[in-house]
Amino acid sequence: MTRPLLLAFALMAVLSAPALAGDWEHYENGRFRFSIDVPGGFLAKPAPENGDGQKWTTPDGYAELMAYGSYGARFETEKAAAKADPAARYFASGKGWFVASGLRDRTIFYVKTIRGCDDALITFRFDYPALRKISYDGLIKRIAKSLKSLPCD
Repeated sequence: MTRPLLLAFALMAVLSAPALAGDWEHYENGRFRFSIDVPGGFLAKPAPENGDGQKWTTPDGYAELMAYGSYGARFETEKAAAKADPAARYFASGKGWFVASGLRDRTIFYVKTIRGCDDALITFRFDYPALRKISYDGLIKRIAKSLKSLPCD
């Protein structure tokens, strides 16, 4: 491929990414007491009846964002599994959180898990095509920073 053609594809990928400068929506989950910011333009899918979280997709359907809580899983067990995932090329952790990211079937995944109320685990996962990495990397930083456990009742 010629250089101008590569630049044209890169520019198309950047311009096709939603919400890079748009409004953001704030989502709060009452059951698991967490909040997260979601890029404007992402489409909410029907929420599960059990209230454990929410799923959104980009208008073109190529990227998917999920935020959810769960009981029963142990933090250290989930952290060890994320670190051992052979597809994970990046792993970081701190007190009460961990992040894993990698590539599986030409799809980049980014997962962040934090401790929540009553030993709940709160997770967000963002899956998107590797060809759109440049477009979505900036969104991930803001989404990851916004994930918060709300005060426990």
